[in-house]
Order: sequence, then structure tokens, then C-alpha cells
Amino acid sequence: MTFSISNVPINLKTQQDTLDAIRDRLSSGAGFSLCTFNLDHLVKVQNNPAFREAYAKADLVTADGFPIVKLAKLQKVNLERVTGADLIHPVCQLAASEKVSVFLFGSNAQTLSLCESRLKALHPGLEIAGTFAPGMGFSTSSADAATAVSLIRESRAKLCFVALGAPRQELFSAWALNQLPGVGFLNIGAGLDFIAE
Repeated sequence: MTFSISNVPINLKTQQDTLDAIRDRLSSGAGFSLCTFNLDHLVKVQNNPAFREAYAKADLVTADGFPIVKLAKLQKVNLERVTGADLIHPVCQLAASEKVSVFLFGSNAQTLSLCESRLKALHPGLEIAGTFAPGMGFSTSSADAATAVSLIRESRAKLCFVALGAPRQELFSAWALNQLPGVGFLNIGAGLDFIAE
């Protein structure tokens, strides 16, 4: 643990640390949930017990936002800002080089289609094993959550980008990891929307 705020440990200092940790888990076949902690999350974990629990289950946590980086600096801990959007291209490159397939989950069908074609073009050898955009009102108790788990399982993807926004993406990742223990879930917020713009 490098820095903790509101009982949330941020255990990855840099983007390279994050990529190394993902590579290690892919090599060992271990699943994980990766969260990017920012000021909005800081407020939400204090008021939302389920969100707090999702963070407690996260294996990998980065500092997403300069306020978090500055708070760490006050405790003489140097962190690099690493957002979900920052990780998409490097992780896709890693997945292509390691021959690990990826699943895109969240956002909407048009965005997922655009992202699939753009990411494949930018990262030769990248295999996107499937995509799924859930309907309105998505939660871990909805039919779409069960459908998502089934589709990810059937796709045999080892990495899943989850683009649902907080706290839904973190809640889904913590819940789905119990059913898909060999999959790495990366919570990336609006990262896919940025690529599709």
C-alpha cells in the first residue's frame, strides 16, 4: 500500500506500475478489478456502503485526479495521475502482444462498434472477443447483468473494459469477479466514449 484515503488504499504509483501489475495477473491467470480513485469516488465511498465494499474488493487502484495526487503528496507519497481513459490504449497494446482477448462492456452499441474498429486498427493483433451495451436502469440485479456475465464467459476474454460510470461499473466488476474469477475488469468511465468521438 502506498497511500490510503477514506480507507481506500491506492496501491499503484504510476501507469507503468499499473501495466506491470496487469501483466503479472494475466501471466498467472488471476482475475482482478481495477479502479481509478478520484474526488467524486472519495465522496461516494463515504456515503455508499456498496461502493465502499466494491473498492475493498479491488485488487488494483490508481490515483485518478490531481486532488488525490496532491493529497498523497502532503503525506510525502508521489503518485502519478492514471485515469481509466489513460489505460485503454496501453492495455490494448499489452493484450495484443500477450495474445489476450478483450471484451467491451457498457456505453452504447454505436460507441462499442466504433471503438472495436478503431482499437483493432490502432493495435494490430488485438482480439476483441465481444461487446455488450446494457439497457437503461442497469444494476447487478438486472437481467442485463446476468447476460453480460454469460457473454463474457462465452467470449473467453481475459480482460473486460467496463464503461458504465461510477458506481455502477465498480459494483458490477466486484460482483462479476466472483463469477468470472479469471477475468480482469478495468473500470474506465467514459473512456470508450472519448475514443468514439
